[in-house]
Amino acid sequence: KRIILYANPVMAAFFGMIQDEILGKDVTAFFADPADQQHFRAALKEHGEVRRYPLRYMTASGHEGSSLISSRLITYDGAPAILTWLEDETERTQRERAFNLSAKRLDGFFEDLRRLATEIHQIAGMDDERTYPQLRANCARGFRLLGGDL
Repeated sequence: KRIILYANPVMAAFFGMIQDEILGKDVTAFFADPADQQHFRAALKEHGEVRRYPLRYMTASGHEGSSLISSRLITYDGAPAILTWLEDETERTQRERAFNLSAKRLDGFFEDLRRLATEIHQIAGMDDERTYPQLRANCARGFRLLGGDL
């Protein structure tokens, strides 16, 4: 069992607790996925230090977030211990997911646009698709100017 011997107020708040509440807690309770904890501990044991390991964590209220965890094996009060610090990545992860979704939607829009342009060319008796890249660029520019979010 790995218990928390010390946590500053910022670390306690990170997990939705006050400093007195987090002391003595088993660290495994804060890992959203037990497999993450096993991989992290194995890397720490092998190297003695792990920096910026991606981790999904769980707060006291059950909220799941993303962080980068760094730890180093130390001696504390004459006994082996682990010094750990975290960097919250929840907002960055959410922004990245939103960006990827938006990019996917934009790709779908442009694929629909390409098909439409092809149909228009065929109806008009034009088979030259060289105008598609320019059409895509013009549409993208127009959406950005209008503040569009695809």
